[in-house]
Amino acid sequence: MFTFAALLFGLGLCLLVVSGIAVLLRWGEARQRRILERTPLVPFADWRPGRRRMAAAGMVTAGPAGLVVSPVTGTTCAWYAVDLVRDPSRRYDDSATSVDHLWAQEAPGPPALQDHTGQLLLDPRLLRRQSTDGDPPITTTTVRRYRRDDENLVPAIVPRDTFVGTRKHETLVLTELVVPAGRLVYAVGSARTDGGYTVLAASRRGPVTVLTTDTGEQVHHRRINAMADSRMMARAFSLTGLAVILVAGLLMWLVWPDG
Repeated sequence: MFTFAALLFGLGLCLLVVSGIAVLLRWGEARQRRILERTPLVPFADWRPGRRRMAAAGMVTAGPAGLVVSPVTGTTCAWYAVDLVRDPSRRYDDSATSVDHLWAQEAPGPPALQDHTGQLLLDPRLLRRQSTDGDPPITTTTVRRYRRDDENLVPAIVPRDTFVGTRKHETLVLTELVVPAGRLVYAVGSARTDGGYTVLAASRRGPVTVLTTDTGEQVHHRRINAMADSRMMARAFSLTGLAVILVAGLLMWLVWPDG
């Protein structure tokens, strides 16, 4: 019984630790919310390098390279990127990733955002980022998988010498990202210049960079909901942890041998 009480006590402490982690998450979400609330929506004509972050709202249009056709799905779009990887990796060194990157191709130029005042180019690195806050991406993703017997189905645009010889346990994964023209976008980032163009890039400081098909109001509302969830989780884990520790202490008192 004493061992069981000690295990209960340890469980209670673990729950209190998880409660502390939830408090830290809530602090981070609250900070993000405050930053977003203070970030002004700036017309594209007024975007200048040097400011820490600004918000933008506009429609996806073709960049300097014009509209392009994606090589896998044949979609007319403002931008695309295609990657072919082999899963699992054949490398076994300490720095090896779980897959081998075999081939990649990207549209010849970035897409743009347009509002009533002007145009911003989108940094392609933003288009490959995955949001950790549940914001819907502006890209459409197509994933195709090929086994050894399916190598002849890999699109002809992929050089055959990059993947031929797939082994029985390996899978080729072809991923295409497409940014359709005409999609409405809300973004938070900073400005930089490249070849005379103003480019919307990641925020210069801090973790708050947003690029989504949601509106600014939806983005803010999602952060508020996340704060509420973290608050409830912290409260639930802390109360449960204290209750478990109390029960464990009571059991220890009951079974503690008399002097």
